[in-house]
Amino acid sequence: GKYEEAGQMHRQALQLYEKVLGKGHPYMLTSMNNLTAYLRARSRRVSSDSL
Repeated sequence: GKYEEAGQMHRQALQLYEKVLGKGHPYMLTSMNNLTAYLRARSRRVSSDSL
């Protein structure tokens, strides 16, 4: 669904920023943070679904 699509988009953005801007660029770091937030939210959703 939408969560999986969002995850793919975050990963694609991260790859593009790394390729174009380099690993230390602020946009790259922001993208890493966004992906981390997505993964945490997904993990919480999966955990609550199993209750």
